[in-house]
Amino acid sequence: MKLREILDTLNKLDDDLPPEEFDPAGLVGELNDKADAIKWRIDSWYASAEMIQREWLDPLQKKMTSLVSKAEKLETYVLQQMVMNNFEKLPGKMFDLAVRLNPPAVKIDIEASPEMYLQHGELMQQKTLFSWDKKKIKAMLESGTPLSFASITRSKKIAFTTKKDG
Repeated sequence: MKLREILDTLNKLDDDLPPEEFDPAGLVGELNDKADAIKWRIDSWYASAEMIQREWLDPLQKKMTSLVSKAEKLETYVLQQMVMNNFEKLPGKMFDLAVRLNPPAVKIDIEASPEMYLQHGELMQQKTLFSWDKKKIKAMLESGTPLSFASITRSKKIAFTTKKDG
């Protein structure tokens, strides 16, 4: 298959094709002389994904947050006004609006601490989080210090470089 045919095939490829049905080997075949087409398709998919995030998902997320915020603000205002004016109920044609108590909830006034655990340990849950300091471990390994629980690894990725004329 010639480079132009590969470009046309990649250009016509259905972007909505599920990843599990996408067969790069069947589509591209041998990699010789096809780097430009492959680079173009990869860049095109990443650009489309970024555009979807920027133009659709981000604005929808902002819109959703705005709508929820306005609904909560209106609920708060109505509750304040009803309480301030001693209205237990406001009748409507389809709905009645009433002030109700929420189910009981626990409000904690003082954050849990090791000192509080000594007095009230039976009322607390102790959680411990451990994580490795990868920068320090990398420095130790690179300096030659052997560690039985870590090693330096390098994975591979593809990279496109621009050809220089001449």
